[in-house]
Amino acid sequence: TDDAATVRVVAAECLVRHSNHKDRHRALEALLKLGNPRGEETNQFAAIAALNTIDKIDETALPIHEELKALPKRPQDGPRRASGYTQRLLQKILSDLERIASSKE
Repeated sequence: TDDAATVRVVAAECLVRHSNHKDRHRALEALLKLGNPRGEETNQFAAIAALNTIDKIDETALPIHEELKALPKRPQDGPRRASGYTQRLLQKILSDLERIASSKE
């Protein structure tokens, strides 16, 4: 495990895209943790990177759909210019996952 949150985001993306089911699940859990804009192991910009990755993997993120709903929408502190980005990105991800889930029913 690397100390840099952004490095962990990239590693998790590689695992999600190119690994077996077990490793993919662990990587999704890592992205979920890193995508928390108030998380202890991340920062606002690493959270944006993790959420961007989740956005790019589309239906592969369905297993963490419910957990994504529970994430805080905004960081508590940090640069104000970026604080609304996590909120908008989460809204887009959740909307996309809802659409994908409803099309599978």
